[in-house]
Order: sequence, then structure tokens, then C-alpha cells
Amino acid sequence: MATVSVHAVTHLRAVGRSAAGEPRDPPTAPVTLVFGGDVHFESWLRDRVLADPPGALDGMARLFADADLAVVNLETAVTERGAPAPKRHTFRAPAAALTALAAAGVDVVSIANNHGMDFGTDGLRDTVRNIAAARLGLIGGGMTEAAAYAPHRTEINGRRIVVLGATQVLDPFAIDDWNPGPDRPGLASAKHARAGLRRLLASVRRAAETSDTVVVMLHWGRERRVCPLPRQRRLAAQLAAAGADVIVGGHAHRLGPGGYLGDAVVHYGLGNLVFYSSDGPGTASGAFAVTIAPDDTTRSEWRPAVLRGGVATPLRGEERAAAVDTWQALRSCTRLAASPTAG
Repeated sequence: MATVSVHAVTHLRAVGRSAAGEPRDPPTAPVTLVFGGDVHFESWLRDRVLADPPGALDGMARLFADADLAVVNLETAVTERGAPAPKRHTFRAPAAALTALAAAGVDVVSIANNHGMDFGTDGLRDTVRNIAAARLGLIGGGMTEAAAYAPHRTEINGRRIVVLGATQVLDPFAIDDWNPGPDRPGLASAKHARAGLRRLLASVRRAAETSDTVVVMLHWGRERRVCPLPRQRRLAAQLAAAGADVIVGGHAHRLGPGGYLGDAVVHYGLGNLVFYSSDGPGTASGAFAVTIAPDDTTRSEWRPAVLRGGVATPLRGEERAAAVDTWQALRSCTRLAASPTAG
């Protein structure tokens, strides 16, 4: 079995109060949040979703079967239009890919990453429309600054949950070109440039005032690097101080470590979830589950998988146990704890 960590959340919250300050009932039952890593539909994956949209990702559905809310990083534009960005790799996917994600149990996608606007404003506009048509939640991008930094809000079993998305990884040209404005489309940034980090931290603080659980989904790190960079550790600390309870992300296309920063849950590298990796370390996959009880005690669990045909397939038995042990060992290169600490 996977190792389970339990802790009590101590961030100050407006628990027991409505946004207007009126008394409200506490959460009534546990809530399970499940997070998956990088998703695109290049190469044979595009043919797969076009051939059978509802069944294309059946293999990974078990990772999300018990999720009250499932969130993944959508690392592609969902469009048939637009000019490719001036970069080596540009990703686009058909709208059928969103049907596949929804059928597999995904509820929310983040487009805050270094591929979210690979096909420009037209591509972003189509992506936003296609996500809405698929009835998926969207974080991390939009047709205005307000939309890009807007959270996904939901209430499950009486628990008010906010999920935000932002990227710390952008090509040099994209720092300006993909920066949103009052009437300008773009992606939410976690970089100091163009006040992205300031806007993100302000969004987290506002969310913490009127919610019970704040989640931030990030695109961060360096490709093929497992251990977090100093800038990732700094960002995690800033977000936790602002009121984030769960901080998760990816970009490296490698499975990374997770643990606790004080009482905040942090996972630095979710790896690939639906990707054209067919062998090697890029096929180590899985999902990170965080279950929050009505009294705010929290259980976190790594659910290991392997990419088969480019799709995360959960491991079982001895393979699963060995993969969890491997994941636990990754924490040694971080300043995260295996259990919550008071600091």
C-alpha cells in the first residue's frame, strides 16, 4: 500500500463564515482532490482520440475514479486554427481530446504553461471555447487578464475550494507576447516579469479569505530535472505564506518529489500523464491524491502509473509498492518533510 501522510491544516480561513461574514455550516464529508501531470495529444495520441473520444483514455480512468475534483495540466492548444509560435515544438489537439479527458474523470484543466498559446490568440480563443463546450473547468488563461488569473471555484460536501493555475516557464518572446492585459488575451504567470507573481499572490490571498481550501497548479522547474530548483522552492514558500494549502505542478516530464512545507501539501513534479513518451524515465507517471476531512485533517497519496501507448496506466501489486517507495525516496533532494511541520 502507498504511504499515507496525515496532517491538520492550520492556515487561517474564514471557515464557518460565508463571504458576507454570515455563519455557515462546516464541511459535511471528506473531499478528495486528484492531480495529474502533463497532457498533450501529439503523434499517435491524436489518432487515438479521434478514433474513440470517450474511450481513448480508459486506461487512466482508475486514477481519478474516486476524485471529487480532478485537475490536470493541458499542455497544448485545442484548435485547428492559428499560426504556430516561433519555437521548436508547438502542440495542438482536436476538440475530441477534451471529450476523452472528461470521460476519464478530469474536471478542470490548466493551460498556464509554455504551450498554452502555441497557436496565438486564435488558438487561445478556440481553446477557451472548446473547454467550455466540453464542460470542463479552465484555469490559467483567458481572453483578458481577469480571466487568466480567475480561479475555478466549487463547493463539495460543504467545502469551498478554489483552484488557480500559473506558469513559471515561458519562452523569452512569450513573457511579453503571452502576457494578458485588461483587454488582452494571455496566460497567468508566476514570474516576476510584468508583475505576474504579484498578481498571482494577490489572487491567492483573495481566495484564502473566502474559501476553505486553496489549490495552485503550476508549470515550473526544468525539463528532465527531478529535484526542484531554488526558484521553485521560493515560489512554494511564497504561495504557502499567501494562503495556498495545496501546491502542485510539473513541466520536467519526469516524476518529482512531494511532501509538506509546514502544513501545506507540495508536489514538485507530476510527470507525464498523456504524452508521446514510449520508453525511458518519461514513462514514469501517476496521480497525486489529497483527501481533506471535515475537520481539515488531510491525507496525501501518490498513485503510481506507467505510460502505455502514451496514456497513464495504474500499477498494481508489487510494481505499485516499488514505485511508491521510489517516489518517497525522491524527497531527499528537497526541503519538504514526509509529514506536516509547524514551521
